[in-house]
Amino acid sequence: MPSNMNALLVAWAISLIVIIGGTVYLQLSYDDAAHHNETEEHASSEDTSKSTADGDVTSNANELQTTHTDGTQTDNHAVEDLDTSDDTDNHSNEQPLSDTTSNDSAPKTSPPEAAAGASSIINAVDPALLEDTRQGQLPQIAADGRQPSLFYAANTTADTALPRIAIIITDIGRRSRQSERALNSLPSEVTIAFSPYGTNLEGWADKARQKGHESLLMVPMEPSNTTQNDAGPLALLTANNSRQNLNLLRSSMSRVQGYVGIMNHMGSRFTAVSDSLSPVLAEINSRGLLFVDSRATQFSRAAEMSRALNIPTAINNSYIDEQPNQSSISAELTKLEGRARTLGASVGIIRAYPISINTINEWAAGLKERGYQLVPITQIVDRQPLSR
Repeated sequence: MPSNMNALLVAWAISLIVIIGGTVYLQLSYDDAAHHNETEEHASSEDTSKSTADGDVTSNANELQTTHTDGTQTDNHAVEDLDTSDDTDNHSNEQPLSDTTSNDSAPKTSPPEAAAGASSIINAVDPALLEDTRQGQLPQIAADGRQPSLFYAANTTADTALPRIAIIITDIGRRSRQSERALNSLPSEVTIAFSPYGTNLEGWADKARQKGHESLLMVPMEPSNTTQNDAGPLALLTANNSRQNLNLLRSSMSRVQGYVGIMNHMGSRFTAVSDSLSPVLAEINSRGLLFVDSRATQFSRAAEMSRALNIPTAINNSYIDEQPNQSSISAELTKLEGRARTLGASVGIIRAYPISINTINEWAAGLKERGYQLVPITQIVDRQPLSR
């Protein structure tokens, strides 16, 4: 009898262990899988989905084959969005900004006077600087000679004795919460770069002007590795003829108004091909815009050719948050200071990650004490030597 009882107890204990163990296993397996899938889906939607005026367009992660100040290249500039509470790129239900009010109905004819250190003021969009076309309103040089690159420049006074540093934050308009955070917290001297794949761009542009930010338009261009990096349906391609590329360029340029210039997005292949670049830069020049070479490749001809056309030109020196952690970002900012100290001016590009925005704010707070100044992009143009 005791042996039978012991056997029964042993069998009961084994059954209990199996039941509990199985339950725990299933729970753990379910949670891990759900978390893994949620992370993958979020990364995919944040890095590979782009909204266009005609609907959502799926693209691969952002390029790049980037060239840094030390001349090395990195094949991929895209990482998973670090703010997992942020919304994705599907903005089909996005509403206009409730706190954005436009004063564009009464455009200014010239920038008002501003003392050094005063808040920057950006002119409202002037219809005289817009051309109505089949693709929409495009920037143009006004009949009286005013150019968008000057008219929409921030009216701040730079200290001629201090080295200048410009910071450009990219892809504004693609993710509403990140865009809101950037415009609400970054210093007005930081330059805003709008993605043509964003939504409600006019609302974001209005708010950027109210906050005193100069703005650029990002124009997608063909990367070297198109299988891993998709620049989207608006990308300028080396296989296109000049008319096709100009139509694509104008389609991007019509997405928003009031910017000072163009910056290439991706383009490690396109910016290295002179024949493809030439008509694009000529178009930018004819419309009174400046150009920023984002240096997607060390072989870029863009800055050199832009200068040859007398286009006001700036050159990116660092993708600051390629490693999106505070120590790496701070190290890149220190390198940017060193370049500005040596050459008088430097430019860095960041994305709208919370860690990037927070680190830039902390860095900028003590910049003047360290002997540098943060300036809009218009106060950098033609102050940098061409890369060798």
